[in-house]
Amino acid sequence: MRWIAWMMVLGLACGDDDRVGVDAARVDGGGVDAPGVDATSDSAVDAPGVDVPGVDVPGSDASRERVISTLTVSCDAELQGRAIVNFNTNLGIAFTDSASPFTSRGSISFDFPSGFSGRVDNPEIVDGGPRHTLAITDRSFTTYGNHCWTFGTAPQPGSATIDAWRPTEGVVRATFVDFPVRNCVSMADTCVINGSIETPGEGVFD
Repeated sequence: MRWIAWMMVLGLACGDDDRVGVDAARVDGGGVDAPGVDATSDSAVDAPGVDVPGVDVPGSDASRERVISTLTVSCDAELQGRAIVNFNTNLGIAFTDSASPFTSRGSISFDFPSGFSGRVDNPEIVDGGPRHTLAITDRSFTTYGNHCWTFGTAPQPGSATIDAWRPTEGVVRATFVDFPVRNCVSMADTCVINGSIETPGEGVFD
């Protein structure tokens, strides 16, 4: 039950209502159930019970077999380790300890229009069009995002760049350099993101 409750919290990570996060109905603590997956086939992702045929992520062969994250943050989160990648209107990557009870380390979520690439606006520019939202949650499920800056607040310089974005396939490649996001609860604290993340598709990756 605690696992399901955690996944429901991730669904509120950023954007409007429950637009972003990992779908608790599709993922549980033991992995994704995909009967009949042949882990030796060319189409299989190197994760228990996950088959993502046809995913072609630029980069090395290893990038198609696991989540590659070098992300570091200044708040209480560790965005590396066992990863759960799920698209549910938006793309969420949750990180947990590798063993039961799979304690949360934090998550990162992306909400961009199809085909988006390039630099991420910070703060998010809201003009009535598609959202351009990037958010993380820490170990306590506190959300930080580029959409949580108060009007007139100028964040410190930094950059986030999206190089690959195929959300319905669970694919993102993003690089961060001193990119600050604002605490969406206190509207005061910030969390600075550095490093990169690359996902090969949806699934559970140990």
